[in-house]
Order: sequence, then C-alpha cells, then structure tokens
Amino acid sequence: MKQTPHSDLTTLPDRLPDFFILGGPKCGTTSLFGWLQSHPDTFLPHKEPNFLSRDVFDARSIPGAVQDWPDYLARLTPPEEQDKVTGESTPRYLYSDLALDILSRHPARPRMIAILRNPIDLVYSLHGQMVRQGIEKEPDFARAWARSLAAQDAPGAWSSADGRTDHRLDYPMFGRLGRRLQALQGRVRQDQLRIFILEEDLTHAPAKVLVEVLEFLDLPPADIDISRRNERIELRFLGLHRQTLALRNWVMQAMSAVGINLTQSHGKRRGTGLIKLLIKITRRRSEAQDELSVEMRKDLAEFFRTDVSMIEAELGRSIAVWQDWQKPKGRGE
Repeated sequence: MKQTPHSDLTTLPDRLPDFFILGGPKCGTTSLFGWLQSHPDTFLPHKEPNFLSRDVFDARSIPGAVQDWPDYLARLTPPEEQDKVTGESTPRYLYSDLALDILSRHPARPRMIAILRNPIDLVYSLHGQMVRQGIEKEPDFARAWARSLAAQDAPGAWSSADGRTDHRLDYPMFGRLGRRLQALQGRVRQDQLRIFILEEDLTHAPAKVLVEVLEFLDLPPADIDISRRNERIELRFLGLHRQTLALRNWVMQAMSAVGINLTQSHGKRRGTGLIKLLIKITRRRSEAQDELSVEMRKDLAEFFRTDVSMIEAELGRSIAVWQDWQKPKGRGE
C-alpha cells in the first residue's frame, strides 16, 4: 500500500518535548524561546525543527532537517537531559492540522503556548522575512499579497518543485489566526494552553509574561535577560543577497551529499564562515519603519475582520490594541 507523506507520523512515540510554542510567525516566539533557553532547568537546543507540520511545509529536503521520530527525539529529548524541561518553537504548528492532531492525541498532554498578533502586521512582517531568506522573490508586498490571494485555490500552487507541500508564501493562511485559534482550542484541554497577545503582553509587559510562562511550565524563577531577540533587519543589496543565499543552499546541499553533519546546534545551522560573512554584509540593522499605505491596511483589515472577531469571541473580550488599523506601522519583528 502506498504511504502518505505523513504516514510515519501517525504512530505516536512514547514521549514528546514537555512544551511547544506554536506561533504565530513574527509574533515574538523567538524572544520567548530565547528567554526559556537561558533558564538553567531547560534543554532547548533546536528552535524550529518544523517536523510535525508537513501539511504546511515539508522541510525534510533541507540539509540538516529532522527526518523521523528517532532523529527528532534524539535531538530534543535525549536521555541524558531527562531531568531538564524540554521544548521547541515552530510557529507553523499553529496552522498545521497534522501537528495539532499529534499534540492533542499524545497521552503526555504537552503544554502549548500561542502568541497572536494583529494579522495585518503579521503578514507584512512575514513577507519581509521571506524576502530576506530568499524564499520570496517579489519584494513588493502588495504584489506578493495579490499573487497569494489568486493562488488560494489553484491546483499545485502550494507545492515545491519536488512535489512537497510548501505554504511558506501563503500569506492569507498565516493571517487567519481566528480559525486556527478555534482549531487549537477545540483540540486541547484548557489547562494545556496559554495564549498571549504580542502587542498587549510581550511588547508592554514582558516580565509579567515570563513569570506566567515559568509558572505554566513548572519552572522556578530565574534571572533571565528579557531583551529583544529578533532585531529589525533590512537588505543593503537585494541582488547580492539572493545570489549569496543561492550559493549557501548549493554549498549546504553539497556538504550534505558527502556526509557532513549539518544538524542544528542551539538553533543555528552549521555552514561555512565565508558565506555567513557575505550574508552579514548584505544585511544591516534597520532603524526605519517602512509603512503600508492606509489603503492597503484598510483592505487587509476588511479581509481579516472575521478572523479578528473569531479571536475576540474565543478570548471573550475585545482586543483594543488591534482596532486602530489605519495607523501606519512598519515591519516590526
């Protein structure tokens, strides 16, 4: 019988990491995971394994990616670290029915943390990240958004060249947080889940968030630096940046083909120092706030209006900080 791309995940392992930060993308998950990595009682070597979300993006073709359950557990929950709290953070899990099914069915009932953000700013910031990573070839957000909308129901639109699932440029999907929050809350017990709003919580009360998360994960208080982990980045030379990324991918594929271990260590993939230097040269920290037009924000607000109402219904309150959609904002990371 022909196996599906997910058939090896249907049999659950005996254990899983203790907690999962589910996303969404560009919502502060990097900062929260970084805080928890600093805690002396955690073992968190791998931020985004992307292993459980093959129905959103099948990452197994990437050099160094997790391939199967034994590989996943060996990296994230090795026996020698059994006394530590283990976990991972893959924002795509929030959008993955496969991931939510695995996490809700596992008898260990792992704890889950979801961080939500105004979907307008989320998709705009996500587009910027995809451009910097060389995945998105269209630097203009409005054109990239229109293309993504047109592709929603197009056959094969969300498949990579080798036929694997790839929704990384599906901006409407990532912004539809309301239906994903409903899917999450419909699958897990309430004592397994904590939900935060980026603009209300991590931005304005990070110390309070850290205290709540440590209590939720049964971790003792610790002296942790809660400064921002993901700084805003802009590209100096887009063409050179793309060429450098293409060179890096080719080198990584070649290294993997000859058996060089490219397993990530503490969230960073191994590679060549020269290419890392070239990538650094093409990027710089940005102080500017490039802005969406009022017209574009209005269109996006209308598109996501139902989803925002769904989130407010799930939370049982309004999210006042999201209401001023006409105010220009940049690609805050």
